[in-house]
Parts: sequence; C-alpha cells; structure tokens
Amino acid sequence: MNVGPADSNGSAVISGLYGSALNSQMHQNLGTHGFTGGLDVGYNYQINQFVVGVEGDFQYTDLTRNYQSGSIPNPGGGVVPPGFIPPAGFVNTSFSSSVKSDWLSTFRTRLGFATGNFLGFITGGLAVSEYSFTSGYNTSLPGFFLPPGFSAPAGNATASKLMLGWTIGAGAEYALADKWSVKAEYMYVGFENTGNAASTVYRPFFGSSFPMNHGLTDISQHIVKVGVNYRF
Repeated sequence: MNVGPADSNGSAVISGLYGSALNSQMHQNLGTHGFTGGLDVGYNYQINQFVVGVEGDFQYTDLTRNYQSGSIPNPGGGVVPPGFIPPAGFVNTSFSSSVKSDWLSTFRTRLGFATGNFLGFITGGLAVSEYSFTSGYNTSLPGFFLPPGFSAPAGNATASKLMLGWTIGAGAEYALADKWSVKAEYMYVGFENTGNAASTVYRPFFGSSFPMNHGLTDISQHIVKVGVNYRF
C-alpha cells in the first residue's frame, strides 16, 4: 500500500470544425499536480545480497487539467444557418475542455542490493493508463435572432483513450519486525506519441453535430510514493 504526490506534463490540442481559430487557442501545455495512492503486489528472490523480483501495482491518480478558450468571433461551422454571413461580433463562441487521468497501473522488474535491513533498488517496465476528455462550446447570439423557445447553440462530448508506455524508477526499503517493511520510491512514467481520441459534439439548435479531435503528445508523469509492504 502506498501514497504520494504526482505530476503530469505534456501537450494537449483540441481541434474540430472550427479550424485554426480554435486550434490556436486550445493547444496547451498539460501541466497538473495531483495525488496518487494504491496497492502493489510482487515476488522477490534473494541471492546473497542481490535481490531480483517482479512487481505490479494499481494506482488512483487525481490528475486533471481544464482549458477555456477565449471568445472566437463568427467561427462559422454551422453555429449560424448555412448561407448567413453575420456582421462582425454578431456571433461569439467559446470552447472548454478538460483532460483527466484517474488511474495508472505498472508491471515492473526490480533489481536491488540488500545490506542488513536496508534494500536499495532500481525498477522499470510497462505502464498503462487511461486519459479521458470532455469538450464543450457555448455561443452567444443576439436575442432577436433566436426564435421563441430556443436558446443559443451549445453542446459537449466526451472521449477516452488507453495509453501504453514505460516507467523507470528507484527507491529504498527498510525491513521491520514481523515481515513488515517501509519504502520510498520515485517513478518516471512516459507515454510518447500517444495519438488522438475522437468525439462528436451535438448541436441541438440545428439538429446536427460536428467532430472534435483530442490529441495528446509526449505525456509524462513524475510520482513519489511512500508505503508499507507485508512479506508472506
């Protein structure tokens, strides 16, 4: 069992029907801080002072980043009816998006050196996580343009993507009495060239929809954990 702080970095871009006006405002650095906690299980084998083993863990990660674009004037793309060319400032649309990671799981080998009750080790292996995306938009229109009973166009959509990556780290463990030990560990997690997740935003005002594309690149996590282990 372990707990600790976690940071995530990388690049996030939201693109869709609204083209370069949206892309330029929604290409952001993904820098967020959160909390992690979870469980791990593994097997160690000691040869003299050398320890080799395998370990797997499942962590809750509270990593969320929210984005908000500025107001984009006359974005087009169906916010107003086809063929209608609005005057400047007639239509203004803002977009919001969030990127979130709730969990992380790793499957690693471990190599250590033991002296007395102390064990220093390095570790590395496979990392798996899921990032979820939520995107939405709100449009402001003059009141006289809206038919009775209608509101300005707005909508939202969600998507998620499973990420496969790698991790490497190091730590120390100290054996206590009665099969218990305490440990501290740092892990770097990398998800490179992670690709895109697509979703569709529905436009209830016109009964249609448009695509939104959520892109993440070079995602990394820095995790520091402290915990306790029980040896069977």
